[in-house]
Amino acid sequence: MTHRLLVLLDDHWPRDPAADWVLLDPAGRPLQQGRSAPAHWPAADRTDALLGGSQCLWLEVDLPPGPRREQPRLLAYALEEHLIGDADAQHLTPTHSRAEGELRRTGVVVLARSRLKQLIAQFDSLSRPLASLRSQLQTAATSVPASGSASPPRWVLAGDAHGGILRTGPDRALRTEWRNGAEARDCLEHLLPTALALHAAMPPEALELRLAPGFSLADGPRPLPLPLVAGPAWHWWESYEHGSELLHGDFAPRKRYARHWQALRLPVALAGLALSVFLIAGLAHILLQRHALNELEARSLALFQQALPGTPAVSPAAQLARVLERERASRGQLASDDLLGLLHGYFLAGGPAPQALDYAAGKLVLELPAEAAAGLPGRLALYGLQASAQQNHLTIMPMAAQLATTTP
Repeated sequence: MTHRLLVLLDDHWPRDPAADWVLLDPAGRPLQQGRSAPAHWPAADRTDALLGGSQCLWLEVDLPPGPRREQPRLLAYALEEHLIGDADAQHLTPTHSRAEGELRRTGVVVLARSRLKQLIAQFDSLSRPLASLRSQLQTAATSVPASGSASPPRWVLAGDAHGGILRTGPDRALRTEWRNGAEARDCLEHLLPTALALHAAMPPEALELRLAPGFSLADGPRPLPLPLVAGPAWHWWESYEHGSELLHGDFAPRKRYARHWQALRLPVALAGLALSVFLIAGLAHILLQRHALNELEARSLALFQQALPGTPAVSPAAQLARVLERERASRGQLASDDLLGLLHGYFLAGGPAPQALDYAAGKLVLELPAEAAAGLPGRLALYGLQASAQQNHLTIMPMAAQLATTTP
């Protein structure tokens, strides 16, 4: 079983080391919860964190259409007017995107890179490397009308004794701080009119309160600008999976890459095994072919030594062909490069009647009708004759004779 420790980090951690935590079972049910310094956190198989307070901003900007690889540059450029510092010093996490005319309305969670580096280093020093990190702005509950419904949505206030998050839509959230129910009431009296002015086109029907157990809003002398509706109790660790993963890019955990590699290990191993078998089979085939070639060469050499004892073997095939030609001539037989032998092979190959011929030194040159020489060299090769065509002239000579003349 995999137990997961989820820690809520405020702006003052780790300077103030105490933090709220909850130990969850594999189904996401809480087993233990409390607030303590890291030394007293329970053991767990993995550690996740949730960023509370004002550590993150959740903004929406308009981006022009462009390839995905250009999105970080476009986001940094679009956020310059929303940020006090340099956009390059921020870690940007896109959360959603929808088309609005020719532009795309894109949400992005902004977190200082220095703060992210500090958190990762701190958890590494605790021997509890972060497996996941998300913003509480996204995990707080939201309430919107069903798809196709014409009724206005409800806004949701999720809060406890330390502060609250006002969700004005599925892609919008505001974080506010207070220390008790009276301050929470006073904060809402100032915050709600401003928020309603920004959403005058579609005001909500009510404000749904989802408060932590043991916390409630104090009564005030003036009514709030929205009717209040009691909702279910809010637990800060719920809906963690609804947040966007902040550990990505240069900050992605090594174990996440290890898990991806673990899933690929078997296919890669099988591919490597198949490649090894293929290489071994190919090498074995080459060795067998080389062995067969060596046997043929040894057999040819033995036959040569039997036929021509005492003669050095330089090129056995050419030497035997030359001796064979001499033996034919000594017995009055036609040699392979004689005129009649070459003409006989030419007509066997289906050659047309030549217009003229010339024979010298074992080479026969025929003058043929235009384009009649096409295809003849290939057919002559079947009869042991080498031929070359040039315009309407065809030169024929025996292959064995060529070997004999080119061999020292």
